[in-house]
Formats: sequence, structure tokens, C-alpha cells
Amino acid sequence: MRTLTIFLAVLALSAMGFAQQKVVVTSGGDIVLLKKGESAVQVAKQLNLAKQRAANGVSCGTTTSFGYDPSHYPCNLPFVGYHHDVWAQWFLSPSSGTIETLYVYTNDQNEMESGTAKVSIFRSNIYPGHGPGDGTYKPPRRSWGYYKKSNLSDEPGGSGITPFQNFATDTTWIPTNIASDSLIPTGGADAVESFDPLGPELWPLSGGGGFPHVFTINSPNAIVMGDAFVTPSVAKDDPIFITVEELGTHVTNNSNPATWCASNTGIPSPSRNWKFYEHSTSGNRGWHARSEASWMWWIVMNVTGDVPPDILTLDQLSHTVSTAPRVVNANIQDCNPGHPDSAGVASVNISYSINGAGYVTVPMASTGGTGYTATIPGSGIDTYVKYYVTTTDIKGNTTVAPQIIYRIVNIHNAYYAADTAATYSWVELSGNGTKIASSAYFNNRGTQGPATDDGTAGPIDMGDPFWLFGDTARYVWIGANGGISLRKAATDTSQINGSGGSFAGNWIIPTSVSSSPITDLPRNFIAPFSNDLSLAPSSADQPYAHGAIWYKKSGTQFIIEWDSAGVVSKLVPDTLYSFEVILDNANRSVTFQYKNVHGPLGLDTSALIGMQSDSLTRWILLNQLNNPPQLRPRNGKATQFVVSMSLAALDAWNMVSVPGNSPHYNKAFLFPTAISNAFAYTAGYVVTDPLARGSGYWLKFSGAQTIGIPSSPNTSVTATVAANWNMIGSVTSPVSTGTIVPGGGTAVSSPYFGYGLSGYFVASTIDPGRAYWVKCTGPGTLSISASSASPKAAAAADDLARLNSLRVQDADGSSQTLYFGDAAKVSSPATQFELPPPPPEGVMDVRFASGRLAETHPANFTGELSYRIAVSSAAFPITISWSLKDGGENSYVLTYQAGKSEVRKSLLARGQVVIQQPVSGMVLRVTTGRGEIPASFALDQNYPNPFNPATEIHYALPVDAHVTLKIFNITGQEIASVVDGDQAAGFHAISWNSRNQANEPIGSGVYFYRLVASGLNASGHTFDQVRKMILLK
Repeated sequence: MRTLTIFLAVLALSAMGFAQQKVVVTSGGDIVLLKKGESAVQVAKQLNLAKQRAANGVSCGTTTSFGYDPSHYPCNLPFVGYHHDVWAQWFLSPSSGTIETLYVYTNDQNEMESGTAKVSIFRSNIYPGHGPGDGTYKPPRRSWGYYKKSNLSDEPGGSGITPFQNFATDTTWIPTNIASDSLIPTGGADAVESFDPLGPELWPLSGGGGFPHVFTINSPNAIVMGDAFVTPSVAKDDPIFITVEELGTHVTNNSNPATWCASNTGIPSPSRNWKFYEHSTSGNRGWHARSEASWMWWIVMNVTGDVPPDILTLDQLSHTVSTAPRVVNANIQDCNPGHPDSAGVASVNISYSINGAGYVTVPMASTGGTGYTATIPGSGIDTYVKYYVTTTDIKGNTTVAPQIIYRIVNIHNAYYAADTAATYSWVELSGNGTKIASSAYFNNRGTQGPATDDGTAGPIDMGDPFWLFGDTARYVWIGANGGISLRKAATDTSQINGSGGSFAGNWIIPTSVSSSPITDLPRNFIAPFSNDLSLAPSSADQPYAHGAIWYKKSGTQFIIEWDSAGVVSKLVPDTLYSFEVILDNANRSVTFQYKNVHGPLGLDTSALIGMQSDSLTRWILLNQLNNPPQLRPRNGKATQFVVSMSLAALDAWNMVSVPGNSPHYNKAFLFPTAISNAFAYTAGYVVTDPLARGSGYWLKFSGAQTIGIPSSPNTSVTATVAANWNMIGSVTSPVSTGTIVPGGGTAVSSPYFGYGLSGYFVASTIDPGRAYWVKCTGPGTLSISASSASPKAAAAADDLARLNSLRVQDADGSSQTLYFGDAAKVSSPATQFELPPPPPEGVMDVRFASGRLAETHPANFTGELSYRIAVSSAAFPITISWSLKDGGENSYVLTYQAGKSEVRKSLLARGQVVIQQPVSGMVLRVTTGRGEIPASFALDQNYPNPFNPATEIHYALPVDAHVTLKIFNITGQEIASVVDGDQAAGFHAISWNSRNQANEPIGSGVYFYRLVASGLNASGHTFDQVRKMILLK
């Protein structure tokens, strides 16, 4: 059982009596001893009371603190221990001086004998480079070792153990990190035996097993070194090992429980927290190097030497729904008590990583005084950001702040969209469903109390398989702590608790972003309100246990209700929580409803809410630890996860539709990442919101991305159409265009056109989420309904496949393919190839001047036919590529005006040309036979000129010839040979990319190109000409 921490929102600073001395109590829970003559404000300044220090411009003192204090490390992973368990953690002293006070933060349970534990401080034999994770030994978590203590009454037959050599009956160290016939080490076997982690005792020097201290719950407990008449002296970087042993009398292995605060924020690597288990638990007895948290202990010391810079405040950014940049502020101060004139901050850097990429480190800018600021760039939805701050003083001492993680929450992904405005309609199951008996709960992972506390019930047959993240499952396991897990088979057992059998306060969604591995979160996990709850029956140890879980199959719905569940806390009895989850097979939705989740302990601000099938893509996070705060659960509210249709959206404009039923049809809910209005078409583009099924829309997106359109299954829709062009929608299954039925007196007069990477194309299938153009003869309807019939290629698509193609692609990646060729090869009239209206502004549009996608010519004709090509909104350079299929029966030449020159490009089989700058008058010219033969040799001026980095050179050959085209610099040195071979008579063009023969770029300057041509079959046909060109970089 793990418990919760009360989060205090109001900064309080007060002086009060404690152990007959005055102390300061802060909003973070620090209790600081006041020395004679000291004021509360003075001590607050000295001991890192962050907001006070930053505001007041603090002067340096002679004390410093280090460790894991609540100002920087939240108590988000409480741990439980029992009699004679020993908690431990090692530290490195930041300076020379004396240890004055140790603070140990407890949680809300203390049933130790007399509430007492013994505290000791040792010199540590574990330190960086010596211990678990150093290369010789595997990293934590792992078992380590112990000493034998045969006279321990807890263990019969002399099998007792102890962590302390001076209490052992056999002082031989027993390693548990190496394999033996009777031992499998936790964490895997090492090749080298372990060693005692404890060095010489530094405090209390009594040899009596530690200094007894009575611990109070939910507070930092101050253990004052002077109470034992010793203040340990340490040097800079000395390793310190601190132990806290719980006292109690053995009744069972779980006697005398107590919970202690731990934090999984900013865990060092390797981790430094240890625990000694007197009895067998989820591993071997003895010392274990833990891994999942740091115990919330910190040390205050008087320093005589230099200390690293002190990070007074640091913004801890939380989860957000915003993709905008975020500002991080910090207040940092450096002190050198021994030499105040040698203090000063030299540098402050912030390091951030987006979505697991490498860290980027940038300096934080000074804002004056102790203030520093930096901005983390914005990142897209479904990303996470890790960051930490490093500061170094002028003496080279460095402080590294704990790593902080926040997520840009996406409540709308390829699988689900969270409708946070869903209608609340509570379904009461108490007395109207099946109550899970307390005996039905089990907990195979631990024995820390009744299974109704942290256990699981199941399997429960839901009656029908339920769709979740693209898969189905029929059986549910239900956890006492507000979560469920779905599985395919009744034999596939799931447990809704941590690996030790307790509430897993370290679970996050997705688990892949955790700073330490999370391996115990169940598959197909659904968490309407994952928190530390406890169900009836209550007991003397658990007076807070209350309520029950009910379930019911009702039509297409399977409903689970947590009815008046108790919260694990002895501070506020009978704080009851009621909420439910509804799995609806009718529309595949998952609904969370909250009847009562508000209470004095603020569980609504500490719950984990979301779903995860795997940690890669199949998950959705709604809220964690009240972040984002606007998505926190509230009484009388519901959130419905609506199933989404996945769609790959292009960068820039897309034709989209709403394929299925949605609870809302406003654009912001359906397409939250779109960066434009939605444009419908009614004899022109019209901004439209809300959207409707059956219609198609243009929407613009920033960057290619996979989107999810909230749409529960619906395989039919009727689209209303008008005369001329229409944009129609889709359904949730593919539909062959040949099965669409016109009605109301209209007829279809064009192919169906889709829009994709290659611009407009003739579609044979209406795909879910896409939109399509179609031309109709008059007003009416089109009935779109999915059937089992296989899609059949449209006749127009078959026709286009037999024609030659010309593809134009611009620098932004937009493209369009046009078609041309012999009319005898197609069955459709030319009018069938009329293109729909151009896309909205800003997108390249390419079409023949007739408005068609394809032009055909007669099989027999005389002279020359020409077809003008219109190119608009193109980003240059553009690449024109072609593929001819007519076997040379006709000659095709592409001409365009580049500056004052006409460029002619013969289209032979396959090829491409790059046009660097805008041109005009683009025409496709067709002649019969081999094509136009120039009357004489010619070498044109390159274009563009000047150029960078590429230019085109055009030339004409009146006869078949051997051709060389070479580039020379101004000294006459040959730079590159561009052409060297036989070529057919005709017009030719070649592109040169300003690279030499070794494919290396050359510098700016004047260059010359020389064409030499010698006729192959006719004597006297020779040509040699040189022209000048300029490369200007």
C-alpha cells in the first residue's frame, strides 16, 4: 500500500516550538532548526526558501543544503516498509564542513514501535565508479548482500540477517549478487562478488545501531546531529551513506508498517537509494540497490569551503495542450563562505530534448540579480520535452538540476478523440448490477494488506469482444485502484498494481517517456481514475476502506462503477469517490463519468487518466497529476473517447471529409491540427463550419502528419449535389465509384477525382476520410454505400494508363501529372478528362489550357498540333519529367519562353528537365514521324545566366553526329566534360550543376562552354562554337 501526500498551496512561514527549540516550517514542508538569536526570515533565506530568496536578493550565509528536498522533488512515489527494514541512500558532500541536520520526509502511515526509527551515518563504500552500474557490477535494481545474525528472534533456526557488521554473529559478508545453486540474484548475476556498502560510522559514534528518532507523519523530520553530541566533519566529495532502520516486533512479515516519501523526479544514474529487507519480498533478502526513486532526504551543513551554485528557483513546466514555445525562468546564486570574494556564477545553461532526440544546450540569459531565462522551442502534439539546468561558478563547481519532463498532450490521435464536453448521464449500478465480492480480489505481487486495497478481480466476460486501439478483447480485469485491463483470453491474467503489489504511483502514459523503466503497467490499460483507493471491508489497520465495484452488461454497453471507494489516508476518514467507465460496442467509444472525485486530499489533482495499449503509438493521455489543469476530472462531468479514422494528411492542402458519426461536427473538434478554414464548394469556395457528412472540404495542414477523424462506424451516406462540379465525402469503409447510385434526376458526367501527392487523379475507390470531385448534370443525390464488391478501376483510369505522361513537380513538393497521346488508344471522349476547379490559393495547379487532365490527337494528321499548358502558383525550380508509350510513332516537343529565348525540349522515351526560374508560353507540340529536324547546327546561350548552381545548355544538330560539350575556366583549363558521344539529329538540352569532373563544386567566376559536332554519315557537316557564362554564388 502506498499513500498520498497533502499538497499545501499557501506559502506559510512560522516559528514554533519543536524539541524545545524553535524551527521554521515552510510551504514545502521543510522544518529548520533556529539557533539562538536567529530569526525565521534569516534561516528561511539560508535554507533555500526559493521564492523568498529570489524576491529579496539574498546574501550568502555559511550553510548549504543538498539532497532531495520537496522544493525540487515531489513526493510522488511513497514506499512502505516493515519492522527492521532499513532504508538507505548515499550522497556526495558538496563542500568541506560539518553536517548539522538531516531531514527525512515521511508519508501518512507510521506504525513503527513507538513511532521510532534509528538513524546512522556512515562513510560510504558506494560512490561514483564503485558500486552498482560502474561496469563491474550491473546497474540497479539488484540484490547485493548481508551479514548473518543467528540470534535474531524474527527468524527461526538461526537464519536471521543484518546490514550491520557490528551486530552480526558472523562477520563474513554474504554476497547475493552472484549466482549459486540456491540463489538467483535480483537484476541478474555479476561476475564479481559484492561488498559491504557501509564504511566507518560517522554518527552517532555510539556503536549502538543508530540514533533513535520519533517520526511524525506527512512532514519532514529533522534529525539534529548535535542531539547526539557529534557533528560529523566531511570534506568536499566525501561519500556519505545514511541508514534509517524501522523498529518493531515480529508478528508477521508485514508488522509495524510505515510509509516514506520518495520521488521519481530527476533520478540520478545510477540511482542512489537502497533498502535492506530482513524478510523475503519481491526478491532476495538483504541489501538491494533500488532504481525507481530517490528517498526524500536532504542534509543541511555548515560549510568551510566553496560550494556549487545554488538553484533557488526553477520553473517546473507541466503538461500542456499548447504547441507554442515555453519560457523557463530560474534564480541562481553562488556563495563561497570561505572566500566570499571568489564567488560568482560563470554560466547557466539549459539542455532540452524533444521526443527523445539528442539534447540541445543553450545559455540562459541573465535578467538581472539572480534571474535567468531561456525559451524551449515549441513542439508538436504527441511530443514530450525533457530539460534540465546546469550552472557553474567561477571556481568550476557545478550544480545540475533534476530533469523535468512535460508532454504536449494530444487528446485527438489516430485512434481516439477525447470529447471533453460529452453529455454526463450517470448510470447507477449500485443495487442494479453485479457487485464484485471482496473475496474475488487477488494480489499475487505482494502481501501488504487485503487484496481489496491494491488487488485485482477477474477475469470477467464482457459478453462480446470490445474494440480497443485497433484490436479486440473480451475479458476484463478490474483493479481496486481505479483502472482496468482488457485481454483476449480468460487465461491471460492481468494485475492492476505495481510489481511489488502496491499502488503504482510512478505509472505514466505513455510509459516510454519515463526516466526509469516501467514494466508493470498492464496491457490494454484503461484508467478512468487511477489512484490509491481502498475498498470495503474496513479494519483497524484500514479504517478508510469503503465501497465496492459493480459491473453490468446493458445492451451494447459494458459498465464498471467504483461506488463510494475509500481513499488510503488516515488523515481524512470516509472520503468517498464514485466514478465509472462505459465501454460501448455500438460506436466503440470509451466514456469516463465522475460522480464524486473531489475531496480534501485532492485526488482529482493526483490521478492518472488515460488509456494505453502500447507505449509507441496506441495510447492517449488525458490528465496526470492535474496536468493539463483544464482536463482535470470534475464532478458531474464526462469525457468520451470517440473512435477515430486514421488518415495520412499531406503538407499544405488536402481534400477531406467526415466518414462516420461524430458527437460534434465543428472543424476544431474534427480537425484540430488544421491551420486553415474548411472550404466547401458551391459554385465557388465557401468557408464552412460546422461540417457535415456527405460533403467534401479543403483543409490545410502544416507538415505531413497522421490525423484521426472522430468517426464511429457508418457505411452509408447520401450526398446532395448540384449541377456542375461537387465535392463529396466518404463513409467508414472503401466504396467502389462504380457502385455509387445517382438519384433525384441527376447523372454523373465525369470521372471521380481525388487529390494526393501527384495532384488530381482519377479515382476508382472512395477511401474513408477523403473527399472527391464529381461533375453532375443537375441537382440531385449520390448514394454512397460500402458493399462487399471489390473496387474496379474506372474506365477513365484505364484510358490514362495507356497514354503518355508529363509530370510537373515544384520546389514545395506539389505535383500534377498530365496525359497525352493517340485518341485511338482511349475509349472516353476528351470531355471526360476535364479537371475540377483548382485547389485553394497557394497550391501549384497544372492543367492543359482546355482545363483538361489529358489531351488526345488523331492517329493521322498533317502539320503540327499544339496544346498549351497552364502552370500557376508553382514554387521554382520545377522539374518536368515524362514517359512516352507510343513507340516513336509521333514526335513530341515541349517549348517555353525563358527570358528572350525560346527553349525547345524533345521528349524521347523517358527524361526530365529542371526549370530554375518562372517561364511563360509552355506548349506541347506534336508532329508525325521522327519530328522536326533543325536546318543547321546551333548553340544557344545558357539559361539562366548568371546562374547558381545549375544552368541549361540547348543546341541543335541537323544530322546525326558525334558531340562533345566541355566546360573551361578563364585560363583555358578543362573543368568538366558534359557530353561525349553520338547523338541523333534534333534539338537537345543538357543541365550542368557547376561541378567539376571530380564532382566537386567550383567557385564563382567566368566560364566557357564549347560544342564540337562531327556528322556521322555526311562529310563536311562539322560545327565548333564557344560561348561564355557566369557562375555567381
